[in-house]
Amino acid sequence: MPPNKNLSAGFVQVIAAAWKNRHLDLTPKNFDGWYSLKGSKLVTPTNKLRYLNKACMFRSREKDVGPDGHHDCGDHHPTLNSCSTSNHHGQTPLPSFQLPAASFSLFGILTLTIWVAIYDRILVPLISKYTKRPGGLSFKQRIGTGLVLSCLAMAVASEVERRRRNTAIQEGFENNKHGVMTMSAWWLVPQHCQTGLAEAFNAIGQIEFYYSQFPKSMSSFAVALLSLVFGMGSLVGSLIVTVQKLYNASVHLF
Repeated sequence: MPPNKNLSAGFVQVIAAAWKNRHLDLTPKNFDGWYSLKGSKLVTPTNKLRYLNKACMFRSREKDVGPDGHHDCGDHHPTLNSCSTSNHHGQTPLPSFQLPAASFSLFGILTLTIWVAIYDRILVPLISKYTKRPGGLSFKQRIGTGLVLSCLAMAVASEVERRRRNTAIQEGFENNKHGVMTMSAWWLVPQHCQTGLAEAFNAIGQIEFYYSQFPKSMSSFAVALLSLVFGMGSLVGSLIVTVQKLYNASVHLF
């Protein structure tokens, strides 16, 4: 069909076409038999998120290619960087599946969403019988629990990074930042889940505290400051990593 100018509709078309062709095997990376329209800037699919390339595969040239030369496939191919650890089917329980590095934050979002539903519908009625509070735990208890979980998440992240670095050194990738190790990328999932759980306690607890205890004229301002603090924390973390890289580079020079 003709390319859709709507980004969302085109993205859905790609997913639907890829699912339709899910039983087809992906072509080798050096395959040179791709069909493209004359004057098209995209003559070969991207190697990232290769599963979506199935949307561009023909099962039958007569059925899949219309009289105007258009294939039943959207023109939008998202690209995300792959993780430096191994996330191929040999290291994951999902066959022929690759998970981009930027998608690991999804586990934190899923954990937050699932926990909020469980806490609100199941745990609050049970805990409120003992605490005599309608919300189960107090605001301070929820915020404190979130802070503790954040510290545990950082501890888990540091341990995973230590293990990853040792594995890289053992496999000879100490000076090769593009090397792919045999260590599974699923080691990164627990820290993201803990981060999501910590946010469910801390951030949501703070937002409820601001809207229930602060004057109406200050509650929205307080929530905005909370988001600002999160952003500043991310910047400080990036600054620390940058300074560490510059320091290590200067040490290696001398």
